[in-house]
Amino acid sequence: MSNIMCVLFGFFPLLIGFIMNYALKVSNYMLVLPYTLIGIVMLGIWCTAAYIFNKKIRNPYKVMLLLNLIAFLDFLLICVQLFVYDQFWFNIVGIWSQVFYLPLTRLSSLIVRLLPLPYITTVPIKLVSFMLLLIASFIGCKCYEKRKNKESEVGVLGES
Repeated sequence: MSNIMCVLFGFFPLLIGFIMNYALKVSNYMLVLPYTLIGIVMLGIWCTAAYIFNKKIRNPYKVMLLLNLIAFLDFLLICVQLFVYDQFWFNIVGIWSQVFYLPLTRLSSLIVRLLPLPYITTVPIKLVSFMLLLIASFIGCKCYEKRKNKESEVGVLGES
């Protein structure tokens, strides 16, 4: 059951992205959201989710795989659309692939701007967004492992 919940939580950026997209469309794109703050909060939630799921599943590699499975599939979908078809699809799948990384787009574009690229396209920004999700889930899993090791050391020291 925890495995299924972990994969389903992978849709969380899509939900936040659709909410952000709706807020922008309703305000005729005049609404200024705190995009960088939303990205940082999103990464904090992702890190916390990895921590909680690692507590239940007890395998950090499996947690990272399951939690980032939807993000990987979305990145793969973006690459297929842009490199094979040279455009985003005009259906729900095309919208999904654009909206999924929307919460992290501002944060990722700030990082990509530091790279020595001749011009910035969608793919490097989406790749950095995916890598940020991977790093956040890695940090969450490692925090749990560190806390578990610290508790076991205290338990061993307390027994002697």
